[in-house]
Amino acid sequence: MRDQYEKLSQIAPTVILPQAGDWRETLQQIAAIIGKEEKSANVLAEFDRKSAAYKEQLAFRNQESVMFVMYRGKEQFVTWNDGRFDPFYDGLGLKRTEGANENGQLSLESLAQLNPDHLFVINNWQTPIEGGVKEALKGSNVWNSLNAVKNNRVYDLADPSLPGPMALAKIDGIEEIMKAMGKQK
Repeated sequence: MRDQYEKLSQIAPTVILPQAGDWRETLQQIAAIIGKEEKSANVLAEFDRKSAAYKEQLAFRNQESVMFVMYRGKEQFVTWNDGRFDPFYDGLGLKRTEGANENGQLSLESLAQLNPDHLFVINNWQTPIEGGVKEALKGSNVWNSLNAVKNNRVYDLADPSLPGPMALAKIDGIEEIMKAMGKQK
């Protein structure tokens, strides 16, 4: 890391930020570096305003469970339970899927046991799955038994940075979630 920093510093002023962290904190750190603190405060205030409005609009879904996963292929999923999705669960009033409290790998059978009402599948940035999870698993009886699949509530999220610490991913995320879940039954 130090070698890279020294090489990059010879080209331009260089700052190293933590790889992952709270997205609000990351935005504020970047804003402080470039002198845009007021702009970041406005972005955060707008995010909070929209989240509150969307939470009201999604209240009719507050008893339906939601889960975020990334499909890795071979009937394996990645899950996170470390606060990455709090802006969506807490900010939009989404109900967490009961029992989904593990980080890491999740098999299709384990996902079926959790059986969320709504399933958001994030694009796999390392090895994108041709046609996505719906195409890859369309012939699977286990996949087709999921409530989310039976009720057409599996949503593809194209932005692979959604679980990360960048503000734009969270801002785009609430829009995508609202678009997917905001339709009346």
